[in-house]
Amino acid sequence: MIDNRITIGMVFVLISMIVLTIYGIQEQGRLEERTESEHARAIQRGAVIFEENCSECHGPNGGGVLGRAPALNTGHFFDPTVGRLKEVSYNGSIESFVTLTVTGGRPVKSDTQYAQPMPTWGQQYGGPLREDQVNDVVAFVLNWAGEPRGEAGAGGAAGGDCDPDDSPCLGLQAFSAAGCVACHTVADYSNAVVGPELTNVFAERGPDHIRESIMNPNAVITEGFTADVMPQNLGELLTPEQIDNIIAFLEDVSSQ
Repeated sequence: MIDNRITIGMVFVLISMIVLTIYGIQEQGRLEERTESEHARAIQRGAVIFEENCSECHGPNGGGVLGRAPALNTGHFFDPTVGRLKEVSYNGSIESFVTLTVTGGRPVKSDTQYAQPMPTWGQQYGGPLREDQVNDVVAFVLNWAGEPRGEAGAGGAAGGDCDPDDSPCLGLQAFSAAGCVACHTVADYSNAVVGPELTNVFAERGPDHIRESIMNPNAVITEGFTADVMPQNLGELLTPEQIDNIIAFLEDVSSQ
């Protein structure tokens, strides 16, 4: 009788252990799903904050803006051996570097090609963003580390790596870096309406018109738009090769 009770007890304990193990596995899966879901929401929130506060300097897709701020959405930025961390001699992780930079800004310019240092954004240093908002921006920026580069869209070739002989791809990079995507609609690459639609500008007006518009923006004003809206110094900021690549990019867009 006692042996039966012991046997029943052992079976009960064994069943309980199996049930608890199954529950633990399922619960771990649920925790991982919740963590992944929250991370995705953080990226979404960070995208909104970045667009409202950071895109003016770093570009809407993180491709940078000439003379204003560097590109963040590049393979070079995230490269652990020859990338941004190496350039500034930072020994921590890319996550801590981005967090510290967003929070405290960069009071000393690390590159003379940009007109001003990055301002402080974290509230603990007098900026406008709470700690959780800073973390959301960091999550959004770090999300670019896993993106396939060389494709148009959310970053892609606009901030990624191009084949040295791929003029349209290099042109998209220059187009993004110069801040053109913030004002002009071009196919699926940008949908701004501050400046004229450029999807078919190559086919309709040709390369000379595009070059003249970059070098001397007020030479021809498109109907419905006003003078002095487009930056007047793009001809100085962009190299002749970059201008040629932008024309090649717009030619490629027009032919699609």
